[in-house]
Amino acid sequence: MRARLVDTILLSQRGAALCCVVLVILLGLNALVFYRNTQTLLAQERSVTHSQRVLTRINESLVSVTNAESAQRGYILTGNAAYLRTYTTAARTVYHRLDNLRDLVADNPQQTHRLAALRVLTDQRLADLRQAIDLERTGQTTQAQNIALVGGRADVLQSAFGALTSAEITLLERRDVDARMAATTTTVTLILATAVDAALLAGVLLAIQRTFIRRARLAEERGHLLIEARRAHAAAESAVKVRDDFLSLAAHELRTPLTSVLGNAQLLQTHSAAFAPRDQRLVTAIARGVDRLRALAEYLLDVTHLEQAPPELVLQPLDLVALTRDIVAEAHETDPRPTLRVADAHGTLTVRADRGRLAQVLQNLLANAIKYSPDGGAITVTVERQGDRVRVSVVDSGIGIPPDALGHIFDRFYRAPNAGLYTYSGLGLGLYVAREIMTHHGGTLTVRSEEGKGSTFMIELAAAPRALADRPKQGSTGVG
Repeated sequence: MRARLVDTILLSQRGAALCCVVLVILLGLNALVFYRNTQTLLAQERSVTHSQRVLTRINESLVSVTNAESAQRGYILTGNAAYLRTYTTAARTVYHRLDNLRDLVADNPQQTHRLAALRVLTDQRLADLRQAIDLERTGQTTQAQNIALVGGRADVLQSAFGALTSAEITLLERRDVDARMAATTTTVTLILATAVDAALLAGVLLAIQRTFIRRARLAEERGHLLIEARRAHAAAESAVKVRDDFLSLAAHELRTPLTSVLGNAQLLQTHSAAFAPRDQRLVTAIARGVDRLRALAEYLLDVTHLEQAPPELVLQPLDLVALTRDIVAEAHETDPRPTLRVADAHGTLTVRADRGRLAQVLQNLLANAIKYSPDGGAITVTVERQGDRVRVSVVDSGIGIPPDALGHIFDRFYRAPNAGLYTYSGLGLGLYVAREIMTHHGGTLTVRSEEGKGSTFMIELAAAPRALADRPKQGSTGVG
């Protein structure tokens, strides 16, 4: 369930992230579309405003022509010179406004053509008005009035202004419709975009809310699991303590009777010459079995003591070559295969160590080499100097250790899987105890192995300074 909840949270997070990405993309697209629609709307509005300005200039030009005609007629009918000033101002304004109108319709060829024709008619009409004024000044009043009252060109000019105005109004209406459509399109687009964005935003918020809710559930579940794990850990620690107490008690209780039985068995061995061969073998088997039980009890005690406190070591200068020779000699009593090789010209290599504990390590390594080499393979023990350190290697050609087991071979109560295939006895304590002893000596215990080809166990200790090496050393000089 917890895995499903985690997967759901991951999916919610991915969904929220996807919605956010889509939302950002849509916001960008909406902004682009809105910008283009807005630009189109502004362009249409500018077109409408432009047409309105054109219509205003047309009307202003027509008003100026009308003012010029009125001023000319007033002067001819009254002879008042004030009308001449009004006429001059109106005529000048007509040309100025027509020039401005020409600039405004420069982007419309049809209106430009109409304006050019209008400009010709305006020039003719203003020429007629100027001619009538000149005749009035020379006293030819009748002729001036005839020209002033003739409306033919004035009607044509009015028609030209009307055509120009009608065309611009048509253009204005079309542009106004386009502007209204652009405004409607922009509004609809904005509304739709806002609705879509709001929906996506709501989806993102909903996904985030669900993610937080599921995370809260996961955190609550983790809290429960943590409580259960603590309870399980406490129960495991209690069980381990009960087991260790039992092992310690059992080892203590077994050690005394086993020592007594072993002593009696050894006593029988000293008088076994008088026994029948079958009885001699039985006595030897009893002694070896009791000795194994005693060693097992000692290992159990070592395990419980090592977990409670570091071992008490009596460190003294020790000839490692002599000690190793003794261990090999002891092994020869049960198996003649182990051979000793000393890779040092002096034949002595001194370290500071606890003789009993170091002997325990070497005995364990050599016993394992003998036990796990069932087919009579060679076993070689090498003592050599490696710089400022001394190394003892125990090499066998036995069953070896699988690669997956190498990382656990020194764990307490661990045995390699292939050891069970050969029905070898043991609790998986010897290598654990050996490594702990080497660690408290400031040394190392390492292994190289290949399944089916054998193993090499190596212990290393710092070589003792020469001053210590020259002192009397612990260790015997038994033969190998």
